[in-house]
Amino acid sequence: MLIVALQDDIDNLYAIWNTVADRFLGVNLGKYEAVGIIMDYKGDYTFEEALDRVEHPQPFKDIAKCLCEELNRDDNKVENAIQYLKDVSWKIGTTGVEYLSERDGQKMREYINVLENRIDELEQ
Repeated sequence: MLIVALQDDIDNLYAIWNTVADRFLGVNLGKYEAVGIIMDYKGDYTFEEALDRVEHPQPFKDIAKCLCEELNRDDNKVENAIQYLKDVSWKIGTTGVEYLSERDGQKMREYINVLENRIDELEQ
C-alpha cells in the first residue's frame, strides 16, 4: 500500500511511503513527479487515478507513524517469545502440564501476547 502525503504545504511537496517495503519511494516531490511514481509503482493506475491520489493526500503523520513503528519494533522480543514457547512446550511434553508453575503460565501468556501483537502488525 502506498501512503501519499503532502509533505510541505508551503511548497506543495509530496512524500510517498511504501508500507509493504517500509521505505520511501520519493520525498520532496512535485505534483507530477508524485503522479509518475504512483503510476510506475501501480502499473494499472491511470493518470487520473494517480492524480486523484496526489490531490487528496493523506496526512504526513501517517508516514511518521509507520516510521516510528518500524524504529520501535523489537524483533528480539519475538525471537525470545518463540524460543520460550518452544522450551515450555518441550517441558509440557516431557513432564506434564501439572508441573508448570503459575509463573510459567504467566510468562506463556506474556509471550503469546508478544507474538499476537507482532502478527497483528504484519496483517495491517
